[in-house]
Amino acid sequence: MLSLTAPPSFETESNFPPLNHRSMVDKKSYRTRRTSLLDRLGEPLIAHARIAPYSSQILRVRLFHGDVDNFHKMAELASLPRIQELSHAVFDASCRDLFSQKHLERLESWLCTLPWPVAFQCQALLSNGFLNPVEILHELKPKVAELLKGEHTRCVDILRHLAVVIKRDLDNKTLTSSCSTLFNIAKQEFDRAEATTFLRVLSDSDHMCAQVTFTPTGMRLSGPFPDMSNRVLRMFPKSHDHFIRVNFTDEDLMTYRYDREVDNEQYIYPRIRQLLVDGFKIGNRDFEFLGYSASSLKEHSVWFVNPFCDHLGDYWDAETIRSQLGDFTPDDTIYCPARYGARIAQTFSATEPSITIDPSEFETIEDIVSEDTGSCFTDGVGTISPELAEEVWTMLCASRRTKTRRIPPSAYQIRIGGHKGVVVRDHTLSGRKIRLRPSMKKFDADSTVLEISMSFQRPMTTYLNRQLIMLLESNGVPKDVFLELQRRAVQDANAAVDSPDDFIKVIETYGLGHSFALSSVVHQLASCGIIDFRGFKDQDEGLPGFFQRIAKLAVSHALRDLKHHARIPVPESYTLVGVADEWDCLEEGQVYACVWDPRWDEPRWIEGEVLISRSPAVHPGDAQIAEAIGKPPAGSPFELDKLPNALVFSCKGERALPSCLGGGDLDGDIYSIIGYLDLHPIRAPDPADYPKGKRTELDRLSTIEDIADFVVEYIISDMIGLVSKSWNPSLLPFRIHSSMQIATNHLIISDMSDQGPKDPDCIILSELHSRAVDYVKVSIVNLVEPRYISPYVLCG
Repeated sequence: MLSLTAPPSFETESNFPPLNHRSMVDKKSYRTRRTSLLDRLGEPLIAHARIAPYSSQILRVRLFHGDVDNFHKMAELASLPRIQELSHAVFDASCRDLFSQKHLERLESWLCTLPWPVAFQCQALLSNGFLNPVEILHELKPKVAELLKGEHTRCVDILRHLAVVIKRDLDNKTLTSSCSTLFNIAKQEFDRAEATTFLRVLSDSDHMCAQVTFTPTGMRLSGPFPDMSNRVLRMFPKSHDHFIRVNFTDEDLMTYRYDREVDNEQYIYPRIRQLLVDGFKIGNRDFEFLGYSASSLKEHSVWFVNPFCDHLGDYWDAETIRSQLGDFTPDDTIYCPARYGARIAQTFSATEPSITIDPSEFETIEDIVSEDTGSCFTDGVGTISPELAEEVWTMLCASRRTKTRRIPPSAYQIRIGGHKGVVVRDHTLSGRKIRLRPSMKKFDADSTVLEISMSFQRPMTTYLNRQLIMLLESNGVPKDVFLELQRRAVQDANAAVDSPDDFIKVIETYGLGHSFALSSVVHQLASCGIIDFRGFKDQDEGLPGFFQRIAKLAVSHALRDLKHHARIPVPESYTLVGVADEWDCLEEGQVYACVWDPRWDEPRWIEGEVLISRSPAVHPGDAQIAEAIGKPPAGSPFELDKLPNALVFSCKGERALPSCLGGGDLDGDIYSIIGYLDLHPIRAPDPADYPKGKRTELDRLSTIEDIADFVVEYIISDMIGLVSKSWNPSLLPFRIHSSMQIATNHLIISDMSDQGPKDPDCIILSELHSRAVDYVKVSIVNLVEPRYISPYVLCG
């Protein structure tokens, strides 16, 4: 008997390659992904399709003569433990009909009678493989009925804790306790704690989010957990439990990965599309596809909703909700499914509500555009008055229950109505004023709540990466510079186990434990003497030992980042949000940057030659030299307002500098300003200037089914990416929307070519990468027909 950590992949074999590789026909066998086993006619086995979601992780293997010896040899090669042979072992593999149609139907009928939160947890116990239908119906059902005589919340929490207890029992490999016994243990442990151990919503910007993950064979349920809300959820404050986040993953709960010899597309398209178009059911609730945010789509995650009546008695389903989000007809947005989906996605961005803006406090100002070239210097950025900015920060601090108010942000990334972008503090505005530009408007909407996507109250660390190292080295930076920075980074990372101060430095450098203020906790425990950290390196017991183990994990994380991603911290450098020079102070090629970490007593100004870049940097000209003006002169607008932790770009010249950095803009993009002179290139190539691609449009209005088709196409393209690692991009398969895969292949080719990233093939890939980045918004297709297949240099 084999117990698997994840269900197996069911595949069928044929001599024909996947549809997207028809030019690769050879003597190999090719496999197609299936959701269950097939019969002799190639149709799904109904009996196996019914039980596959629940019983695929336990396999009974029949061994014949010589199989055990062969398995021992292979297990030894794979460093697996040797099989313990039992001479009188008897395994009961009789048919018990645990997942018969009758039992599943009875279970479904019972779940439909339960309150939704309770039904969700019972379904999770089944779908996550903790209990079978017979155990739930015969043992758990009466226990739940007894709990429902009291508070439903307590019943839900005990069921959630039951899953923890069962998993602990499975991990200990006892497997002897019955469902009733484990339930009693869970109930006793929960009651003994005298308080729920599960996280709750702490502020108005959070909500309790339940999640469903669909895999090739079934679904997994988790939560609900506290999560940041969005505009759509805040429209229905008393109906959050009708919304659910849905993820699409492989059996191991990781994103789908490309396999050259397996046709995943044939499975993914119908499976995921059917869920998006037809929805799914849990308990007595039917869920239908609602939308997604730009960041969630990249993680193959979307939102579903169960139709409901709000507290006023109004009926809401997915279509009704979308109709209230705004007017998407201007600019032919609704004819492009990708752009239509992206506009809807704007309302699903995770944000914090701050204040309501009165229409009289709005002002629209024109963008600053070059008269010669038409380049926009203010693409995505507006301004906000100091009074209004302070009001926003006061409310954010109150909702976050934080006392860190020492350095208010000078810029916010916002959503308001159909506008998105950044607003920077403008000392010339008095009272409550906010100025927005046409480049910030994406659609018409009535919402007047200023939503905050991000507040930039501290400078961020600048890191090197493989792409940037390749570009800088090709532009004349000696490799010894990178090796020395790497040596220092390794030394600093290894020092994390030496003392609390070194530990704090590493976790802050690599952004570890930020969500629960780990660095602050360690600092306060050490400074107050609550914990004796003397001899920190040798501690292995108590709280000091606990933090020592965390320190070792931090070291492992940092070294892994260095090894696999060349994520090397850069001294004398910072990463800041980009804004425009609203006051016409900077000349062409100049920037202004004041950095102020809350741990510092005074701000610091960056002066002299600096290197500006934006990740990802793929084209040789994606890193440019600029001149930082340093501390502003007397009477300068920057003297009146230092604008800490924002990078101010000039609005003069023929082309906006952000657009020269991988096609950046000012709607929230962050830029690295590198003052470390050893990294400044000897030569700086001209920036890329790609023509705009033509977006995919329909000859009719887009529907939600068109958006569903785009979501499926995006997931498939993200999985397949740039399939061929060939020298010549003209040979590449024509579905190459994945920017990550394109960047990887760009790195491979530039590393093997004498010309580095200036290789003509790399220049082509740079343009394809630029299009791929925008694919999620405009569905610009990269069509490059394959002519023949070149060697696959990275297989294995």
